[in-house]
Amino acid sequence: MVMVRENVAHTLQRLRLTCLKARDLLLGVTLAHLLLALGIVPLTLGTALLFGFQNHGSLLLAGLVCLLLSLSSIGFGLMVACFARTDSEAANLGAAVGVLQVLLTDAMYPVPSAPIVHIGERAIEIYDLLPPTHAAEALRRVLILGDGITAISFELAALTLFAGVTLFAGIILYHKLQLKRRT
Repeated sequence: MVMVRENVAHTLQRLRLTCLKARDLLLGVTLAHLLLALGIVPLTLGTALLFGFQNHGSLLLAGLVCLLLSLSSIGFGLMVACFARTDSEAANLGAAVGVLQVLLTDAMYPVPSAPIVHIGERAIEIYDLLPPTHAAEALRRVLILGDGITAISFELAALTLFAGVTLFAGIILYHKLQLKRRT
């Protein structure tokens, strides 16, 4: 939403007149949203603890999971910003993408099995193509079951991959569709 608002206000055009590089702008936006996420995660966990949540695992490990999910979300946000014309349109598109991802994580209600491939003993489901699926599973295993980093290594690897791919794709797409056409 912020990036679309900057497009509408022509802030990006004014920034292009300075020596600011596109990578610097996108890195700054990414870091700002990452810092925001780093503030929200402890507030959310703290609120849960105040309301009686019984934590059985590492809050630091849970924070890492949330950080990786946040990076994926920033990438998706940049992709959404490429196609929205107004900030309210960006908010609606972003909410639609986010809600659909969360609904398909198996965190709120059971989803039917939909394997697409098997890697050894592990079935990769269609839902495994969504970062929140791995974040929800990792958080459940860490915070509720008390599992450690080795027990969630698959989820961490998947989240790291998704964070890199979605953030890279979001930056490239935004650069090509928004920043390049403004010059």
